Amino acid sequence: MVSEAREILRRRYGERLSLELIAGELNISPRLLSLRFREITGGTVHAELEEIRLAAARRMLKSRTLPVKAVASDCGFPSLENFYRRYRRRYGTTPRSA
Repeated sequence: MVSEAREILRRRYGERLSLELIAGELNISPRLLSLRFREITGGTVHAELEEIRLAAARRMLKSRTLPVKAVASDCGFPSLENFYRRYRRRYGTTPRSA
């Protein structure tokens, strides 16, 4: 169940995902998914999704083919401000400096 959830996160990180949506696809309750995910990974579904999104954004930014706003959107960040804040918190630099 956790490996299936992780696969959904890796394949669909650019989409608007929620715990409820992922649990629904796996035909389990959001609570059960959350508990099992934490047991196995030590973290949350949300934290894993954010890490996947930020790593994808970093790869895209290093290729320098897309503007920052497009990268943020493609990686599932609805707000450019939010993307900048989370990117800086994770990598210690701004997306433009990547």
